[in-house]
Amino acid sequence: MLKSLTKRARDAFRLLANTQLQNKPPMSLKELFSQMLNEYFASSEQELEKYIKEMRDHKIVRTIKRGDGTEVLALALQDAAVRQLLDDIGTE
Repeated sequence: MLKSLTKRARDAFRLLANTQLQNKPPMSLKELFSQMLNEYFASSEQELEKYIKEMRDHKIVRTIKRGDGTEVLALALQDAAVRQLLDDIGTE
């Protein structure tokens, strides 16, 4: 499933996956973009939005609203499935 995504979209998935597996709170698009800039995975917020749309189309990511109204990105997968997908895509 993830093999059909671009490398940078897979990089965004890895960041979201690691956040979930480390039991950290889901990130907003801006928080994810900031982290991806730090890791040189994305050069613009529009580029990241394209990756997120791609993952939504594949039913990998969903958006949830925090109590304060902020939208955050969460994987629509259980931890076991996340680990399997990470293994499948490797470190590339």
